[in-house]
Amino acid sequence: MKAKIHNEDIARIFEKMSRVLSLKGQNRFRILAYENAARSIRELDDDLARIAADGKLEEISGIGKDLAGKIEEALRTGGVRECKRECGKIPNSLLALFDVRGLGPKTIALLHKNYHVNTVDDLLRVLGSGALARTRGFGEKKISALRESLKSWTASQQRMLLGLVLPRAEELLGKIRKLRLVGRAELAGSLRRGRETIGDVDLLVTSHDSPKALREISRLPEVTRILAVGPTRATLMLDTIQVDVRAVVPESFGAAMQYFTGSKKHNTHIRAIARQNGLKVNEYGVFRGAKRLGGAEEEEVYRLVGMPLVAAELREDRGEIEAALKGELPQLWS
Repeated sequence: MKAKIHNEDIARIFEKMSRVLSLKGQNRFRILAYENAARSIRELDDDLARIAADGKLEEISGIGKDLAGKIEEALRTGGVRECKRECGKIPNSLLALFDVRGLGPKTIALLHKNYHVNTVDDLLRVLGSGALARTRGFGEKKISALRESLKSWTASQQRMLLGLVLPRAEELLGKIRKLRLVGRAELAGSLRRGRETIGDVDLLVTSHDSPKALREISRLPEVTRILAVGPTRATLMLDTIQVDVRAVVPESFGAAMQYFTGSKKHNTHIRAIARQNGLKVNEYGVFRGAKRLGGAEEEEVYRLVGMPLVAAELREDRGEIEAALKGELPQLWS
């Protein structure tokens, strides 16, 4: 029996296709089509199989007749023949280099061709040998930035014990809450759910001047390195701990907390129940059509979906939603 293919599986197929085409120097518009399709699929609140059954695939942003056909093929067979053909000889470890900040397709292709780089370990070997310093386009500044990017990427791949991460995250949170420009600030993600190991730290804030607030946060003494600072998000390092700080509007704070706390399976189940009731739930709020019903507090999100607030520690889609709907949730606090 063929295993069910999910939205994320198809998004990964399209993302992989865009990266392979980039490495091969193919048509830029074709590359962007796959890239945008992957992004649109990941942003969906509904299941692709359901959308396909309703004949509405082409209503998804960035999905035309050609890509709709490939989605239907993937749903039917578990893969896309053209994508398998294009991606067949490209190792996944090489494509993973796209996740290293500062490495684009031309640089990856050059490293692969000239230095037989197929993995992050290969790249570290080449960096250690000093060969890149003799390569056109690789000045001292670029090599230094690449070393820092690899250090950050390596740290992001490692999961750390909750007991080691939580004190550092709470210390940073305390400092953020004292900033004049910050309204509310809370930890989210797997850290809030109390998982034994943590990949990175998610932190949400509100502010009447988000860009300036994020810049102030990035300058706190606890921050050892700044990876990126934008108008609504900053990615920072506390030594080897990556912190993603997101600024949201107050009226969406509860919905954002629910969304970014996760888990993904819990959120998918909540959205499915919302759809059954004619609602849409995302990080911006709860909606019926274009009308926004709530989302300033997490309790609003769960109440509008028809259940009491589910404790963050329970949100793993292991029966907690069914228990909430029956009024049988365990009490985790006094």
